[in-house]
Amino acid sequence: MPQDAISKTPAAAKTAKAAKRREEFLEAAGDLFLRKGFDNVSINDIIARSGGSKTDIYRGFGGKEALFSEAIRQRCRRTLQPIMHPIPVSEDPVATLLNFGTQFLKCVLSEDGILCHRIVIAEAMRFPEVAQAFYVDGPQSVYQALSKIFLLLDKQARIPKGSADAFARHFHGMILTELQMGRLVANIPMPDDAQLRRHVKRAIKALLLSEP
Repeated sequence: MPQDAISKTPAAAKTAKAAKRREEFLEAAGDLFLRKGFDNVSINDIIARSGGSKTDIYRGFGGKEALFSEAIRQRCRRTLQPIMHPIPVSEDPVATLLNFGTQFLKCVLSEDGILCHRIVIAEAMRFPEVAQAFYVDGPQSVYQALSKIFLLLDKQARIPKGSADAFARHFHGMILTELQMGRLVANIPMPDDAQLRRHVKRAIKALLLSEP
């Protein structure tokens, strides 16, 4: 093995170890913050779950506030990952709308989806950057994706011309509001895939006056 490769090996191993430790901190912090809130979790609580030391956390993140911000943003992005990619638009945009809407509900109504929503709202004043990132990655990106689908329906003259953005927001509210409030406030059980699909179909029918 070349001498320069040998000399780099310890440094590379150290970097990999530090990256692994960082992810362990983020995982532990994300789990605890989501379930207990910011004020009810201490650095010691996180270390007890992840290992490491206070020095590691302060060196890697600067403190509890920065760790909270990164951990929650990471967890919220992960929750939405299944819908954060280009939509495979089929020849039938209604079928695309049905599939996307169902997958979207599975993400946001999941346990982590509900926990993320609760903690972001609870801490929005203290961590506005987390709330802003949540809005950009969540509602804003979903509006944009839905608008692209409704634009295809616009081109097919299945909705009034120029109304794609408005229909996207109406559809988002129709499929999400009732179920999300039930999950957030009343802890209703997570609907199964068939129930979610029927729910989205009803919203599509109400908007387009045709059964998908």
